[in-house]
Amino acid sequence: MAMGVEDTQLLLYPRLIPLHNMELEGEAVPSPLRCSGDRLSDGGAFLLENGHALFLWLGQACPPELIQGLFNLPSLAHLQPNTARSPTVTSTASDELQQPYEGS
Repeated sequence: MAMGVEDTQLLLYPRLIPLHNMELEGEAVPSPLRCSGDRLSDGGAFLLENGHALFLWLGQACPPELIQGLFNLPSLAHLQPNTARSPTVTSTASDELQQPYEGS
C-alpha cells in the first residue's frame, strides 16, 4: 500500500498542537509546534497527530480547569491512562478539541 508525499511527511513529522493555550471562543485550532520532547511542558496539554492516530499528552501540572472541561474529571489523577476514546462531555473545551477531527 502506497502513501502520498503529504501523508508520509505527516507520519514522519507529526503535528504537535498545544491545547493548554487554546482560545475556547476561537474558530481555529492552535498552530502546530515542531514535534520534540523539548516542547512538552509539565503544565501543558498537547495533541499529537500523525495522520493515522491521535495521542493526547497531559503534563502532571496540567490546569485542573482544562481536565474538567475535557474529561469532566476533577484532576489528572482521576483519568484512566491508555484510554482509546475520548469521553462524551458537553463542554466548550471538549467541543473545540473534537470539532476539527469529527468524521476522521
